[in-house]
Amino acid sequence: MNNAESDFWQMSNLTAEFYDCLDRRDYAGVLGCFTQNGIWHRRGSYVQGREAIKAALEARPSNFHTSHLVSNVRVQQTSPMDGAVSFCMSGYPYIGDLSPGEYAAPPRVHLVAMYRDVMKKLDGRWLIVEKKCVRIAYKDDQHLP
Repeated sequence: MNNAESDFWQMSNLTAEFYDCLDRRDYAGVLGCFTQNGIWHRRGSYVQGREAIKAALEARPSNFHTSHLVSNVRVQQTSPMDGAVSFCMSGYPYIGDLSPGEYAAPPRVHLVAMYRDVMKKLDGRWLIVEKKCVRIAYKDDQHLP
């Protein structure tokens, strides 16, 4: 695998890693996806820095569960150390208590949107500098925590 192929894989994998960690409530993993001063445009708020992102994540209720699907991934590397991943994200929330091994009722989609993760390669690892919704295609009327 050459450098360009490796960067392509690492950048697209970082976007998948972010949502995997978020859905598993692995907040340390989520924070590890961002630069120290990374920005997350989240639910109409501007959250900057790992400490602020951590506080926003910890404010999520324990009975709030999510599943995110990422598709239509496009990787654009603008220099050896800079690039972006554009993608479509569908979000499926569930609010309710679940016992270990229990499954939620079939979810309904809450959001379908186009996102863009601006990235920078630091110390050999790609990290998110800014995560931003570019366009919302569909949003239901649920008021989520």
